[in-house]
Amino acid sequence: MGRLAGRRPMRISSLPRTDINKQQIKGAGTNVKKLKAPVLPQELERLTLPPAAEWGERTFSGGLVADTAFDDGEASVVSFNTVVFKNATFQRTSLQKLELTDVKFERCDLCNADFTGVLMHRVEFVNCKLVGTIMNESVMRGVKFTDCNSTYAQFRFSDWKQGVFEDCLLGSADFTESKLVSVQYDRCKMPKAEMLRTKLQGIDLSSCEIDGLMVNMDDLPGCVIAPDQAALFARFLGLVIKE
Repeated sequence: MGRLAGRRPMRISSLPRTDINKQQIKGAGTNVKKLKAPVLPQELERLTLPPAAEWGERTFSGGLVADTAFDDGEASVVSFNTVVFKNATFQRTSLQKLELTDVKFERCDLCNADFTGVLMHRVEFVNCKLVGTIMNESVMRGVKFTDCNSTYAQFRFSDWKQGVFEDCLLGSADFTESKLVSVQYDRCKMPKAEMLRTKLQGIDLSSCEIDGLMVNMDDLPGCVIAPDQAALFARFLGLVIKE
């Protein structure tokens, strides 16, 4: 990949992890606040939904959607409030401009779904498949991904305030030109992920595997890394480390 408007991109090649103590490139520390979990009642009645093609511009509230397939469906401007999805599948489903508030996905398959323009407030994904899922131009407020396979997922041009990726696979995931505020990456595998033209001030990658990560040098100040990772970044900055 060539130069990008005067902002030099680079690919980080990782060494084996030896230490997870944190060290910063040029300063500023993390500022990640504790996320608020989705506000959900202890018990939810079963909610039966029609096929996605019949959702129209509707709002669905207060229910459990379990063991249901919405594969290859298409709808837009749909809202879900206080809903839990368990073992539901949304493969190749197009739900653009979707709005989710106080929603939880457990063991769901959203591979290759198109959620372009999704708006999320207090949403959790737990043990979900999101391979190739598209969430470009999304607005994320208090969103958490735990034990999810998000390989090749797209979050381009997304706007985040308070987010967590915990024990996730993010290989070749794309965060290009995203705004990340109080976003936390814990023990994630991020080989060949792209964070081009994305400010990394306060973003902590110290516990993550970042082999092949694509970033711009201008966006690195304030990124939090581990000592062994610092040596890798230093090489790309043209520094010589003397043993």
